[in-house]
Amino acid sequence: MAQFIREHYSAKTRRVAAIRRLNDRYLMFKHRLALANVRLVYHLAKRFRHFALSYEDLVQEGVSGLMQAIDRFDLSHGTRLATYATWWIRQALQIAVAGQSHLISLSTHYFGELWAIQQESEALAHRRDRLPSAQELTNRTGMNLDLVTHLQTVSRTPVSLDAVIHEDTDFQLAEALADDTTSSELLSAERQEALQFLLENLSPREQHVLDLRFGLNGYDAHSLTQIGRMLRISKERVRQIQNVALEKLRASAEDAAWEASMLFD
Repeated sequence: MAQFIREHYSAKTRRVAAIRRLNDRYLMFKHRLALANVRLVYHLAKRFRHFALSYEDLVQEGVSGLMQAIDRFDLSHGTRLATYATWWIRQALQIAVAGQSHLISLSTHYFGELWAIQQESEALAHRRDRLPSAQELTNRTGMNLDLVTHLQTVSRTPVSLDAVIHEDTDFQLAEALADDTTSSELLSAERQEALQFLLENLSPREQHVLDLRFGLNGYDAHSLTQIGRMLRISKERVRQIQNVALEKLRASAEDAAWEASMLFD
């Protein structure tokens, strides 16, 4: 029935009552078959629960993969539907996670490599009671060091400007950045030096985006859209660069263990 519908069902043939009834009957069987195999979707979706997508969203994506498998399944291949559908369900879950759970969207190819890095990282951390370095992961996976570093960076959880710089203080990251109502002339030399130290850990492009976004180094504050026009990139790309830069600032501040008096009045 699926093969016949793929080959003959169209907007033109939909007018034929017999073909329309056949399609309706196929859809009924298709949904019954999907319900009979939905536990397979639940089982596979559980393996992706540590990503940002909710379990309900994962199940929905997995069911879409199951529906595709049913449409494409061919008895002449000599495989069971569950075996055939497993690949389609897993593929749908990987695409959903790669496109929605990270700040920067990943292709399924890069997602597979990120998956390998995370699995190896968890194994090494369990054996050594510490997180492995990028170089250790490179040696274990055989990947390029730059690729490992890049994938670790884009997979980090976005950091909020409301987050505190250090667990021992109540000062938030947003307070370390000048806004459009604060003149750089009012900042003390000590605060300027501390902030400049943090910014030196960013790439020139990341520094420029933060300068334009938050009015640093004599710039006026701009919106994401305005910065996108100036740099000839999309608004979403500006947001991605900004959030990655803020994550680096937070990490640098934590590594330096700054005292509140060094950054704030």
